[in-house]
Amino acid sequence: MLAQYVTEAEAYENLANAIVTEAVHSYRIAYLRHLRKPNDNACRAKLDELRVFFNSQWYRALTTLDAEYVLSKIEKECNELHAIRTNILNKR
Repeated sequence: MLAQYVTEAEAYENLANAIVTEAVHSYRIAYLRHLRKPNDNACRAKLDELRVFFNSQWYRALTTLDAEYVLSKIEKECNELHAIRTNILNKR
């Protein structure tokens, strides 16, 4: 099997994508936790920290994705999931 090589530019692009993907994942987890426990100060602080990242120059250097669009899509998805979970739990 031949080794697969990436260029330096591809390696940096892969790293940038991984950083943004991890931030999206972390935001989703924190936002879902916030929906379940709205008074959790640690969760609120994590969301604030992640929002700072998504609105930073560093984020804009890593990707061309619009941060407000990304965050609104995550929040919409999480709100829908939370509503479904709440509905199921209320039927028990």
